[in-house]
Amino acid sequence: MGLGAVSGIGFGVSENIESLRTGRHGMGKPRFFQTTLDVPVSEVKATNAELAKRLKNTFLRLLVDFFKHRRLKANLFRRQRQQLLVEIVVAQLLGQPLTNNPAASAKLTAYA
Repeated sequence: MGLGAVSGIGFGVSENIESLRTGRHGMGKPRFFQTTLDVPVSEVKATNAELAKRLKNTFLRLLVDFFKHRRLKANLFRRQRQQLLVEIVVAQLLGQPLTNNPAASAKLTAYA
């Protein structure tokens, strides 16, 4: 299960597209929705408990992905900071200003 519509013809983008391509309409007598009407409907083919489980699994997967992305961003920032520190040290060893702006150069030196 992924992102996309949950409908009578599928869960997510790929199932819905496949149903459209193959001409599966999803219409039929209601199985999960209680009604006295005898009309065909296109209902989601799952109980409330099954839908809740799918939603919980999707939410947990999205949560895990969020924290993985956050950790990757933190690692990237750490590498950028390390690179900046190397550049500051090299500039100081060579006696060169870090930038043409003295105020920014002072801030960068303080950052190191």
